[in-house]
Amino acid sequence: MFIGAEQAFIAADYSAAFVSCGWGINNIGFVMICFGVSNALAAMIIGHLVKIIGRPPVIAFGLAVHVAIMITFLIWKPDNANKLIYFLMSGLWGIADAVWLVNINALSGILFPGEEEAAYSNFRLWESTGSAITYVYNPYLCTNIKIYLLLGLLLIGVTGYTIVEVSEHRARLKEVGQNKGSFDLVDANGKRSDEVAEN
Repeated sequence: MFIGAEQAFIAADYSAAFVSCGWGINNIGFVMICFGVSNALAAMIIGHLVKIIGRPPVIAFGLAVHVAIMITFLIWKPDNANKLIYFLMSGLWGIADAVWLVNINALSGILFPGEEEAAYSNFRLWESTGSAITYVYNPYLCTNIKIYLLLGLLLIGVTGYTIVEVSEHRARLKEVGQNKGSFDLVDANGKRSDEVAEN
């Protein structure tokens, strides 16, 4: 749900409450191009990075970036004095969004082998639900309240992710422990080590 909510926030609230008010409505397109480009580039890099250092450190990085941006939004007073900050915020948001999209999509496929269609459908259902809810309450809440809601949803989502990651890690360790005695060394001819010893 957070993925849908944060995408709705950057598209609606950031462009309206920050870029439009602080710099001008005619600059929204340029700032959103920065979001899209950084999102695409980060998605390519993150896939390779996960192979090297694993998912949890990348998720922690995405969490840190998103929390830092949201805190910045709460204290930042937009103006047109420093235009680079608009691009910096949208670029960093694009990187953090790529972290969630790449990793949660991949995790859905890993957790449900053979049932990927249902897993990805479920993922899209909740993503769309988060987006829809965000657009529904958008006209009725102040921007800072929306940021607090988004921050709360992020923390709930990362907590859920952590629980899944830890339980999967424990299940793998348990499976390795159970199979440790059943796996024997196999020689070049396909014979187990105990068979080789008997011969």
